[in-house]
Amino acid sequence: LLLLTCFAVIILKIFYSFFSPLYTFGLDYYGDLDKNSIWRLMYWAYLSDQLIPNHFLFGIGFGTPIFDISDPNTQFIVAANAYDPHLPYVHSSHNSALDFFMRFGGLGYSLLCLIIGREIQTSLKLVLLGYDKKYLAVFIIVLITAALNATLISPKFSAVFWVFLGLLYASNRHGKRQKMVGAHLTELDKTMPSHAPTSYSRKANSSEESQ
Repeated sequence: LLLLTCFAVIILKIFYSFFSPLYTFGLDYYGDLDKNSIWRLMYWAYLSDQLIPNHFLFGIGFGTPIFDISDPNTQFIVAANAYDPHLPYVHSSHNSALDFFMRFGGLGYSLLCLIIGREIQTSLKLVLLGYDKKYLAVFIIVLITAALNATLISPKFSAVFWVFLGLLYASNRHGKRQKMVGAHLTELDKTMPSHAPTSYSRKANSSEESQ
């Protein structure tokens, strides 16, 4: 995730010069375009070129504006919102990865990627062994949605992200316990005498059914 984000930042930084006419003349410069998508790409390219490289390790923190409201190249952001002098402090780039990277820097973002990556890796291993996959599938959808929206910056939507990450964590812990119990029962079966009529696990199951 970290490498993918850094690669995306480099590509967007290159695109910043390509978008120069759009910043200067507006979104109508190229005629009929998907203005919503172009607007987001312009925003991401602006941050990747003007802000993130200068605060790569530690980020800009909170209470710091993410753009200059008087900068000619940010008027496409200002024009898309009602006038608010606090806009540069609270506005989101509609990309949670960039937002987090921008505020916490590469070090803070690395920690987030480590937490998410570890849980996804654990879940994938359990899914390949036949364990529950619905929590992983839902979290992947939430993760993709966060990459295109202000999920981690919004108090309401960030709760959804952390709740589903917590559910994935709990599901992984449950899957690990099931895996350990299964491995323990298999070892018990191997240590039972060969002339035993039934395995330990089968005896346990039959006793449970009788109850």
